[in-house]
Amino acid sequence: MHNGLNALTRRILGVVAIALALAANTASADYLFAFSNANEGVANNLTIDSSVRYSGVNQGWWSATFSNNASNPNYFVGLATEEDDENVIGEHLLNNFFIFDISNLSAPASSAVLNLQFFEAYSSTGAAILTYSLFDVSTNLALLNANTGTSLGIFNDLGSGTSYGSFSISTSHGFFDVVSLTLNSAGLADLNAAISGGAQQFAIGGMLTPTPVVDQHNSVPDSANTLVLFGLAAAGIWSLRNRKRAA
Repeated sequence: MHNGLNALTRRILGVVAIALALAANTASADYLFAFSNANEGVANNLTIDSSVRYSGVNQGWWSATFSNNASNPNYFVGLATEEDDENVIGEHLLNNFFIFDISNLSAPASSAVLNLQFFEAYSSTGAAILTYSLFDVSTNLALLNANTGTSLGIFNDLGSGTSYGSFSISTSHGFFDVVSLTLNSAGLADLNAAISGGAQQFAIGGMLTPTPVVDQHNSVPDSANTLVLFGLAAAGIWSLRNRKRAA
């Protein structure tokens, strides 16, 4: 899985990797779990009956148009806006994923609940509720967890296939709230099949539904310079927000 970077280094690199200015006044951003790089999976878990399985750093996001890297534990999902001095220069859809160790479980499980720390959400239309949908994952899990670069195929995989349920999530949750999402019968069946088949890990993909609309004029390929500039800007925003919360 991810390398052994210390927690602070992962957080800094995670913010640089996402390289997004996620300000609440951006015109078209719709997202859940923003600034989740501060979590590193401490609160995130799949509770299978009474067994709690934490994702740790085995989580992240993929985009077809925006590059990520393996040191980033952020599980942002939705439409992110890339800005330069308050001007929108790019919009990118991100789907997320979580991977859990199931190596010592024995089927059948009777329930499975995905618990995720909320962090922040935003709706450009002022919606009080955003719908977050979970799906099966067919991508090789080592490749998935590397979450480096861009991939239309992996992005699509995380938001398609067998549905594990759709969930209405309030955008007004608090930063440290945990949302609990119970996998439906199809999700439970896949989990039990994985356990019975001796699988070591089980993955869940997620996306916002319906898919937020990308402004094609703002959907531009990123560049190395843009990534660096916005990585530094995002890091500054992250630091400022956390200093304010600590005050």
